[in-house]
Amino acid sequence: MDPLDEDVDRMFLLLSECRFKRDRTRQKASLAIEIAETNQIGCIYLQHRGLVVYPDLLARYLKICIKLYSDDFSSMISRCIENSTEDWAEPSLDLLLDFYKMYPDRVCCMNVNEPDNMEMKNPQLLIGKYHIGSRLYKKCKRIGLSDRYLDAKKKGQLIEYTHPGPYLIERNYGLYGGYRHAYHLLMYGGCRREELITRWQEWGTDCTFEAACDFFNLPEDTSIDIIENRIRQLMTELNI
Repeated sequence: MDPLDEDVDRMFLLLSECRFKRDRTRQKASLAIEIAETNQIGCIYLQHRGLVVYPDLLARYLKICIKLYSDDFSSMISRCIENSTEDWAEPSLDLLLDFYKMYPDRVCCMNVNEPDNMEMKNPQLLIGKYHIGSRLYKKCKRIGLSDRYLDAKKKGQLIEYTHPGPYLIERNYGLYGGYRHAYHLLMYGGCRREELITRWQEWGTDCTFEAACDFFNLPEDTSIDIIENRIRQLMTELNI
């Protein structure tokens, strides 16, 4: 294998481990950034989200970043807002918002066939799972970034969740919905909540099932039948 390919593979592995608290270490993140800087790798999808907990390393990555995908940007600013009491939250949020203000065209959709969608850049906040830092959220709103479903709910209104589209479509770039999408779908999805059930029946459980367990405050080893019944029960209570 080419030495560059080996370095890139190692970088992705390290960053992938840093996405999750149980595996994340500063040493791993720092080594990954060194590889990215050495090889000028300025376009990474998904794996770099864990850098938000290390503002100095995030700043180094953003200096070489040529493209920050909308889903990654949304997830990262959401994590900052949801962890507002952590020392890293505000510095990382400021870095991400400054990057967005300076290079708005670099925050873009991964699927080149899908038009640029402002909604994909907005925070998707996990109400109920985290305490939402209102001061940090206001920083986002001042530059036009907001969770419009949450804002509507605060006004006693309901906007039905539509992004990222039907969950039964083929899983490919720009169409696959992950944890945050599933959580939002359960909060605001109307009759679309049942799409999650069909998804699990066809593809098996994944991070969307973990989102449902967290939404209903149940352990991750809860049987799928119980979660499906809770979703149907929720829809009955909401007269859907």
